[in-house]
Amino acid sequence: MEPEHTGTASPTGADQAAGVAGHDAATAAAKHASLASPAPASGNGGPLAAASERAGGASAGEADVAEPQPQHHPVVPAGAAPASTARPATDDGADKKRPKADPAVEEDLRERTLWETVHERAHTISSSLGFRIVFSVGIALGVLTTLFLSRHQVAEHLDPLLPEHLHLQRVNDAITSALGELDMDVASLITGQGLQSFSPSYMFSQLATILPQTAFTSSAPAESTAEEFLPGSKLAREQGLHAKHPVVFIPGIVSTQLEVWNPPPRERAGTTAAAAAASEEAIQKCGQRYFRKRMWGTLNQFRALLLDKQCWIEHMKLDPVTGLDPPFVRLRAAQGLDAADYLFPGYWVWARIISNMAAIGADNNNMHLATYDWRLSFANLEKRDLYFSKLKSTIELAHKATGERVVIIAHSMGNLVFNYFLSWVQSPQGGNGGEDWPDTHLHRWVDIAGPLLGLPKTLAPMISGETRDTSQLNSYASHILEQFLSRDERAQLFRSWGGLATMFPKGGETIWGRLGETPADGHPEKHKDMSAMLTVHHVDGAGKTIDLVHYSASDAIEFAKSKAGEQAASRWDNDIDTGIATSAAQLDQARNQPSAWLNPLMTPLPKFKSGKFKIVCMYGVGIKTERKYYYLAQRSAGSANASSLDCSQPGNSNTTECLSRPAVDKEGIAHMINAAYQVPESDTEFGVQTLQGDATVPLMSLGFMCNRGWRMPRYNPSGVKVVTREFVEEHQATIMPVLRGPTSVDHVDIMGNHKVLEDLLNIVGGNDGDMQDVLRSDISDITRAVKMPEF
Repeated sequence: MEPEHTGTASPTGADQAAGVAGHDAATAAAKHASLASPAPASGNGGPLAAASERAGGASAGEADVAEPQPQHHPVVPAGAAPASTARPATDDGADKKRPKADPAVEEDLRERTLWETVHERAHTISSSLGFRIVFSVGIALGVLTTLFLSRHQVAEHLDPLLPEHLHLQRVNDAITSALGELDMDVASLITGQGLQSFSPSYMFSQLATILPQTAFTSSAPAESTAEEFLPGSKLAREQGLHAKHPVVFIPGIVSTQLEVWNPPPRERAGTTAAAAAASEEAIQKCGQRYFRKRMWGTLNQFRALLLDKQCWIEHMKLDPVTGLDPPFVRLRAAQGLDAADYLFPGYWVWARIISNMAAIGADNNNMHLATYDWRLSFANLEKRDLYFSKLKSTIELAHKATGERVVIIAHSMGNLVFNYFLSWVQSPQGGNGGEDWPDTHLHRWVDIAGPLLGLPKTLAPMISGETRDTSQLNSYASHILEQFLSRDERAQLFRSWGGLATMFPKGGETIWGRLGETPADGHPEKHKDMSAMLTVHHVDGAGKTIDLVHYSASDAIEFAKSKAGEQAASRWDNDIDTGIATSAAQLDQARNQPSAWLNPLMTPLPKFKSGKFKIVCMYGVGIKTERKYYYLAQRSAGSANASSLDCSQPGNSNTTECLSRPAVDKEGIAHMINAAYQVPESDTEFGVQTLQGDATVPLMSLGFMCNRGWRMPRYNPSGVKVVTREFVEEHQATIMPVLRGPTSVDHVDIMGNHKVLEDLLNIVGGNDGDMQDVLRSDISDITRAVKMPEF
């Protein structure tokens, strides 16, 4: 066995934070639980588990002729047996032990199918999120109403009846001042057309009119208060902390805004050419309306989704063969600090870190945001945009200008980008900087919430187009896609994004567990079947079980490839190696294998001979995080959603029926997360089983490399010091996701956590010499339980 680098770890406690992230719709959906399944059998909590137990006394043939059970349909249990084609049998004696159901409920159950129940549960979840959206829209309409009334004679009659501080004109002045900070032409919202124009359709038409005029070159709201600069201003004032090292930020997936750069349509001659030009012109024309405006990020994204849905899809989707721009479309990453400070007005991403760096003296001369088109695979980032060449030049220039090594602060997928860069910059196939380049130019790598070993939640969007907050921001971003795009549209979109596939789970069964064994990060009783990252319950048109199949991590990726199609699978195979090295020779070969560069289990760190480089990992713990999925699979013709409605027609695409239809693969099989399946005692809700993490990335992926992988000589040949800082939520400070507090440790919110900010500022200020491990979870025990290949 190879010795591990012990470092200078000094954990401050082994306390485990309680999970704080429950699903918004859990209470509402629980009211319908009896409609999906009968009372659970003792000891397992899953209705199909009882059926499986009863099947022990009947053969598969007997199960085939058993009388159907119209009252309920089986759903996948947490403790399901390995895959089998046998159908569950029925034991009348066992059924008699069940409490009798209410006749009214029995009658209702006869009218339902399993798919209807799943759709109902999904709708319940969506509705709770939808309430937030409606609430926000209601606020906006209230603001517009106030502005409208204050522009007409109505104010003259109403103001005398209101307290002075509520006079319409005073409220109007305050709102106008606030909105003015967003560069919005408020006056263009309200025209002097009289009260007869005041209607919802009029207000929305006026809103649509001004949105194209609103460039929103910066999404930052008016935050001129001292809060935005805390704790940086306090450290500067009380400790004299000043920015010493230049810093480069590398954002995560979806947090960089994307803007349109379509050229004008070209002139063509001839009949065939004219037909081709018509298609080109249609796409380019819609893009021209958004030229140099943000198709992802700012309010222009919502405008495009509302008014130009097909145009938005054509621009956001990549070519299915090349993974690059589709014909006639150019969408590029916005540049500068405001390209990822706020994604939408009021929703900050990097803004808190940027303002705090400014509080200790940094500015845009020594603070750089390395934005990128997160849809692209890493190889295509360099091929199309020369991204890694530009990143190399930015780091070299920052080092030369200041004389100080550079601090890299990466968030989420940005850590995979930087891990890829470390191999790229040395390799003759990449930057050709040689093995000394990293040690010469780099001071620290700060990994914030990095999914270094991937995350299971990348599988769901590829299989069925179900996001489950895959956007990695808050529930708003996920809900927006769910409201405007069907599952099939979402699946096609996600499958074209090579960047999303880079976060497939890495390390296979070694890291995530072998079928039949409790995974290292699971509880022996609650999570004994979690080593199956997917369990797919195949049912026929009547909801009767055909098969139950369990997929380990590696098999789950192959299953996702099979659903995505040959083109996507081919691209992923060329761009991504999700394995784990089993020999020193394999590690050495991976240095010249670009598909392995993003995988830290395949490529060791560079050699840092000076001893000055350090890695600091920061992440939140104690929040429920997706780890496993229970799927339903049914031939589309038998789905309750089948109808003659043609969803390809523009007038039908936004109907409730079309938006709720599941994605269908080439064999005509529809897949959908079984939202009707719930086993709370195994941490399973709405067909998703959870473990602790930061609400997006499981603890295993957040902490394995930092707490074990990089403390092994095979992955850290120079013995670079690695410090792990875990954070727990001190209290629930918010009501809605957009109102994030200074103690939040959620995947994105952690970037505004005051303790995290203090650590970042001390690192950039050169005051982190005594920074030690702070462990608030059982990550040490979890990582030690992983049986690594011996060599």
